[in-house]
Amino acid sequence: MRTVLNTGTSWATLSERASLYLLVGILTWVQFPLGSNRPWSWSLLAILIAIDWAFWIPAGVGDLRKMLVAAKRVATSGALFLMVLIWIWLQSVDITPLALHNPVWQIAEHGLGQHVPSAISINPFATMTELMKLASYLVIGWLSFVLSLRLENARLLFLATFVVGVMYAAYGIALSALGTSQLTLLEGLSPPYGRDVSGGFVAKNSFATFTGISLLAGLALLVDASQHEIVTKRDWRTHVRTLIQFVLGRGSPWLVGSLILLAALIASDSRAGLIATFFGLLTVFGLALIISARKGDLRWGLAGGCAAAAAMVALFLVNGHNLQSRFENLIETAGSSEMRPAMWGVAIRAISDHPMMGTGLGTYEDAYPMYANRFVPYVVDRVHNDYLEFCLGVGIPAAIAWLVGLLALAYQCVYGALTRNRRRMYSITALGALSLVGFHSLFDFSLQMPAVSVLFSIIIGVGLGQARSSYKHQPERSVAPRADAPY
Repeated sequence: MRTVLNTGTSWATLSERASLYLLVGILTWVQFPLGSNRPWSWSLLAILIAIDWAFWIPAGVGDLRKMLVAAKRVATSGALFLMVLIWIWLQSVDITPLALHNPVWQIAEHGLGQHVPSAISINPFATMTELMKLASYLVIGWLSFVLSLRLENARLLFLATFVVGVMYAAYGIALSALGTSQLTLLEGLSPPYGRDVSGGFVAKNSFATFTGISLLAGLALLVDASQHEIVTKRDWRTHVRTLIQFVLGRGSPWLVGSLILLAALIASDSRAGLIATFFGLLTVFGLALIISARKGDLRWGLAGGCAAAAAMVALFLVNGHNLQSRFENLIETAGSSEMRPAMWGVAIRAISDHPMMGTGLGTYEDAYPMYANRFVPYVVDRVHNDYLEFCLGVGIPAAIAWLVGLLALAYQCVYGALTRNRRRMYSITALGALSLVGFHSLFDFSLQMPAVSVLFSIIIGVGLGQARSSYKHQPERSVAPRADAPY
């Protein structure tokens, strides 16, 4: 019996480690092939995620009770996400009633004079492809969640997020210095943004989102490493001395890496990405102040925030532009060259025509010509607003269900941030990433880049995994008190 149990335990442990390391490998790879935003690369990504899921299954089955307890925590969100996935699948098949199908199929049938298989989606193949990607992101999120129920796994994933972000930031800076880009190296096209840093992505805005999330993880690790190194309870001289010792010693790798991330973020010249990162940092700072106030350490929280803000301003100043001009350039214009209002208008008109059914996820490129009021000499395939594009694709009810599911996960992270006495940095960082991505999605489409969605899913999963103490999920044991135990 003992041999069987040990064998089962070893298989479960091996399964968990294999799944964890493959997840780190996926995170390391996913940005390199242009953010995995090509058919071959996102297909490979889906296969790798499916393999990772298969690796994890023995570990999940081996600790089924723990998995069921974990599943209850995300049951509401999981049910909503599953319903939306089923709806997206129904959009792409022809088994639904003809009355629900998009009118474009009737027009095609009349024009061709023969029967044409129809669906709710105006491009079923594109909708099925987006369904595959969306399901893959949910699997990544679940794996990150259940793996992060163990603290050492959560820390490894955060460390990987930071290290991978620094690697691609340094890589992007090097490409910029050489006057080339990842798009040039892989597809032979000229750099689309000149010397702006874009790392492994085509779009600098997507790189800014990825880098901003990595920066949040890096700052969390930096603060965590400083907790037992910097003395804040004594006089200011002791505080300054221990701070300098930490910065020059144990904290130097975290600090240098964070500065590389921030420098690459600024050098990307992504206006929306930079503001979104500040929005994420503001969320983290606000939560930190609330926690500090509850612990009676508000002054040190304010001091740390002011020091961080001063460091960011200094980096702005040494980046070749004065601070005022930098922020003036952050403001988008709505002139004749600004396409966002036009793209938003097309999406709104299409949503008003298909508010309940949607046109099928991933079909904005197909819908744009039918609702555009002016011609542009290039393909318009993104709304530059993830909320509008998702509503257009799946319909308003399904979009609301998806958003409610995300808010339910955010509530779990808020609960963890405000109630846990230790390890709350994971939930706080997840909320910062949620704010960053949520804000950026108002102006761009970074979440439609597989690399960004994978990183985002991992960070949210880790935050959920550490939002509650694992001891609360273990059965109580009746242990006889030791003779020297206190009353």
